[in-house]
Amino acid sequence: MITNFKIAIRYSVLNGLLMMLWLCIEFMIGLQDKYADLLLYSAILSLCIPIFGIWRALKEKREVVDGSFSFQQAFATAILVVLFSSVLAMVVQFVFTNFVNPDYFQGLIEHYVHKAFAAGGDTGKARTMAEQYFNLQFSIIEAFLWTFLSGILAAAFWAWRLSSGTNDTATS
Repeated sequence: MITNFKIAIRYSVLNGLLMMLWLCIEFMIGLQDKYADLLLYSAILSLCIPIFGIWRALKEKREVVDGSFSFQQAFATAILVVLFSSVLAMVVQFVFTNFVNPDYFQGLIEHYVHKAFAAGGDTGKARTMAEQYFNLQFSIIEAFLWTFLSGILAAAFWAWRLSSGTNDTATS
């Protein structure tokens, strides 16, 4: 079990660092203000980060156990990566929006208000809706849920693909 924790922590930290790098790149190329309409696509692509981390963790786990482990062993390791990565995703979101880009939410709110104005829509309603969506609390919850839910699916997939097919339920 100690091996599972070491591997999970290592790849969760890697996931967290890659998530921070991804957010910084989004910020530098303007996806968080000028090109905010593309932010959803970037967010979907960013899900590759925890998927990659899970895959690498299970590849390392397989090497540690001499190339053979059960689905349950693989899934247990992957779930630890998912849990730690999901918590780190919240920390990354907090750090990024408070220290790297403190105007993150205000920029997105203004973008959507301007978009409503250009379309002849109700800017007051657009602002209210944007403020409800673009805030730290919602963003942290969303970071956790996106990472957790996509991670659970990736954990099941990679555990199935990389396991040796034995029915051993040990989680060494």
